Amino acid sequence: MNLGFPSGSHLRTIGITLVIVGFLSILAPAVAGSAVVMIIGILVLVVGAVQIMHGLGQESPARKALPLILGGLTAAAGLALIARPYIGLGILSLLMAFFFLACGVWKMLVAIQSRGAAGWIWMFGSGAVSLALGYMIWNQWPVSGLWAIGILVGVEFVLTGAAMLAIATTLKPVATEVH
Repeated sequence: MNLGFPSGSHLRTIGITLVIVGFLSILAPAVAGSAVVMIIGILVLVVGAVQIMHGLGQESPARKALPLILGGLTAAAGLALIARPYIGLGILSLLMAFFFLACGVWKMLVAIQSRGAAGWIWMFGSGAVSLALGYMIWNQWPVSGLWAIGILVGVEFVLTGAAMLAIATTLKPVATEVH
């Protein structure tokens, strides 16, 4: 019985592709990070265009003003990200630094509150790693924009691809047992 889950060969293909793209992202983090910023820029530009179209569809000038202004600003932000991806990388890496610092502190506090529970030390360790990543990105900012996003995306792709490959190797035996 197939519940719409990809076959083992499809998962294997996707997994291998993700691992390769992940390693390429790690090897060329500025290129990979710029690609991420370009995609975000395109999405922001599309949102701005939709807001502008919404504003143009309004009947009264009062109802047109806000969507047109917000749409124009949003579209301009999207164009700026596309035109200057390295500046976008700097901004995105700064946001990532804040994210990792906040997550690290939160996870460590939760771990300390959960002392005695099985595995609490893993949560504490995860928080320490997040804190260290946040500090590294913050400490090297704005230069960290050239490596942080590309490496993080690359690591995510490698881990997801490896997980898909692991699942693909177990699908055939599981499928045989189910039938």
